[in-house]
Amino acid sequence: MKPELERNGEPIGRGKGLLALSPLLVFLGIYLVSSILAKDFYKVPIASAFLIASAYALLISKKGPIESKIATFSRGAGHESVLLMLWIFILAGAFAQTAKEIGAIDATVSATLAILPPKMLLAGLFLQLHNLRNGQIVYATNARLARQMMEQMQKRKAQGVSLRND
Repeated sequence: MKPELERNGEPIGRGKGLLALSPLLVFLGIYLVSSILAKDFYKVPIASAFLIASAYALLISKKGPIESKIATFSRGAGHESVLLMLWIFILAGAFAQTAKEIGAIDATVSATLAILPPKMLLAGLFLQLHNLRNGQIVYATNARLARQMMEQMQKRKAQGVSLRND
């Protein structure tokens, strides 16, 4: 006979797996539904979905008063691995926003267009033009550059210049 697993001197139940994962499902459900309703995944703050899922997790916990539930939640949230993950998330967002504000994205795209031969850009241009023709939402920088490149290709074609780089 296998010994029962214990946590804090109490046996661990087997039927609580879905209940334990339900806050994650609540988070994903709220984030996905609100993003679909807003028709943009970037408009919905992820922190609001996390806050609702955290409150739900505290409510479904059956042990002790609310103060002990909050203390347990805070100890888990204050673990060094979780905090490291949060710092990475925050700093990545700050870096991306800073790069966008100072024009580093446009500069990188322009430098890439200047350095790479046209043969290498064709696949990316095809995908971008496909997105533009289908009316899909694309990043403004890429859409603008794709339109500019498409206009340049049309001018070259009108002048009789070969678009091939043989």
